[in-house]
Amino acid sequence: MTRTRLAVQYDLKRLNAYFQLNALYPWLHHPYECKQSEIKKRRARRQRRWWMKKIHHNRTRQFIEEKFNELLYEPSGEFDNFCRMSYSDFEFLLQKISPMISKHDTDFREAIPAKFRLAITLRFLASGDSYKSLHYLFKVSVPMISIIIREVCRALNEILKDLVKSSFDVYDSSGNMVTPGSWRRDNDEYNALQNLPQIPRRSPVNAREVREEFTSYFNRIG
Repeated sequence: MTRTRLAVQYDLKRLNAYFQLNALYPWLHHPYECKQSEIKKRRARRQRRWWMKKIHHNRTRQFIEEKFNELLYEPSGEFDNFCRMSYSDFEFLLQKISPMISKHDTDFREAIPAKFRLAITLRFLASGDSYKSLHYLFKVSVPMISIIIREVCRALNEILKDLVKSSFDVYDSSGNMVTPGSWRRDNDEYNALQNLPQIPRRSPVNAREVREEFTSYFNRIG
């Protein structure tokens, strides 16, 4: 009888604690929900301080063409150093990805040309400059540069995936190998060389024989 009474008392305590927690649950989560709601409202009503910074006002198509012409017609080959490729290779890539990265002009501003987008990405990949330094160089905002580089890299990966061969195996989402890596071909070639016969060489009598008959010594069989 004593054990039964203790068990009932224990169950009543658990039920009491459960109801107390349920009563406190809305109060515990209310500050968090209010904070999240406040953040959403702040993001919704956030306004730009400037529609376009003054440093970007002269980023016109004429400015872009002049910048490219300065690099292209520089006799010291500054364009190759700037983009780490020749202008012919640059034009090849531009023709391939231009439909994928081109944007339309709006009533408020001109779209950044595909040529400029590709140059920004190539400069970032070649030099590893920060977005801030690219911002001052190309007169494009840092958030826009982050978007441009991501879009252009995806486009480059899409058009070059059949031309650039990875040294590693490529697998799909199911774990099946889609494309074998180049290491397998190199490994097969190496294994084929293992079957070559081992030809012993005659050791030189002295160092003078190696020095004076260098070519014939190392080309001699047996």
